[in-house]
Amino acid sequence: GSGENNVDFLDSGCAMRKTVTRQNSKLGGESSKSDFIIWEIEVPKELVGRLIGRQGRFMSFLRQASGAKIYVSTLPYFHDSQVCHIEGSPHQVEKVLSLIGKKFKELSLTNIYALPPPAPLTLHSLLMTAWV
Repeated sequence: GSGENNVDFLDSGCAMRKTVTRQNSKLGGESSKSDFIIWEIEVPKELVGRLIGRQGRFMSFLRQASGAKIYVSTLPYFHDSQVCHIEGSPHQVEKVLSLIGKKFKELSLTNIYALPPPAPLTLHSLLMTAWV
C-alpha cells in the first residue's frame, strides 16, 4: 500500500508545477495589455485634404472616436503621396483603420511602417559607377 501513496504524491507535485507556470504566463499576459503599435498608410495627395477634413474635422473625429494619435506627414521619398501615421493600442488603431476604410474605399490600409523606404536613386548610380 505504501507504493500507491508515493505515486499520488508525485502526481500532485506535477499538478502544482503546472499551476505555477500558469500563474507566470498570466503575469506575462497582463503586461501585453499595454501594447502600443504604429501603423502608417500611404495616402495619395489628392485624398489628403479629404482625410484631414475641413479645418481638421475628420482627423479630430478619428482621434475622438478611437483614442489613437493620428497625423499626416510628408516624407521625402514619396512625391505623389503623404503618410497617415496612427499610433495607439491595437484596438484603437483598428478603429481608425475601419473608419478610414469606410470613407475611402479606394485607399490601401496596408501598414507601410514596417517596410524599408525605397532606395534613393543616388544609391543606384553609385552602384553603377562601382562597375566602371
